[in-house]
Amino acid sequence: MTTPSAGRGAAEIARVDLVEPVYAEGFARRASRAIAEHGTNLGPLPPDKQGEVLPFEGKGLIQADILDRLGANAVTGALLDLGKGGKLSHECRAAMAQGVVMERATLFKDYVWTETGTRLAAERYLVFVDFLKQLAEEVDDAQDPCGSA
Repeated sequence: MTTPSAGRGAAEIARVDLVEPVYAEGFARRASRAIAEHGTNLGPLPPDKQGEVLPFEGKGLIQADILDRLGANAVTGALLDLGKGGKLSHECRAAMAQGVVMERATLFKDYVWTETGTRLAAERYLVFVDFLKQLAEEVDDAQDPCGSA
């Protein structure tokens, strides 16, 4: 694999690394484009319209990232982040259910374009929602974490 150097972007590195070993130039070009477009802000375009703009490879890359941000992985990431801030169980539940974590999960589940991606996103979103429901049953928002209620 090629070592990244100053001024050389990830898309160019991928193109060179894909062509040099075994992949066809066309595939390498499409993969390089997908990487280059990966961070593109398509602004107010709804998911279905973004899906029309992005090439197949770009949609695949974005779907993979989205699926990583849903389900048990989303729960784990949120809890780790909230735990670093010293949040306790009841504070984590509130922050996850009402904050940016829920907003992102709700938004991300709609940014998939394939049948398999849609199914996986729905399943993983339910894991996230079910976790919050279970946590709500086990943790009282009014609970005094120090036990001095």
